[in-house]
Amino acid sequence: MRAGAERFVLYTTLQITLALARKGPNMDDTTPRMSTLFQQLGLDDSDEAIATFIKDGQLASEVNIVDAPYWSDAQRHFIGEQLGADAAWAIVVDQLNESLHENSVKRQTGLD
Repeated sequence: MRAGAERFVLYTTLQITLALARKGPNMDDTTPRMSTLFQQLGLDDSDEAIATFIKDGQLASEVNIVDAPYWSDAQRHFIGEQLGADAAWAIVVDQLNESLHENSVKRQTGLD
């Protein structure tokens, strides 16, 4: 390879490496929101579907969100990974967790 071509390849590789470093390893610019969490989980992300899921998917206080019976293995893995890594999605997953335990918390505190 000629010196000019080698410099070009080196320069291009360096530019790509710098761009990836600025972007991070995920390269996912999705803003974590409840609707985008449902998209990530492959679920209907409409407001009505989310409300229905939360209403129909209430969990007992002793059931961890990761152990909910309705998740597929992939969904369970994603939720557990996000919570375990304290990733950007962890806040939204935690919000979903709180919503899915709302009825059990009300029963425990006598607010139902």
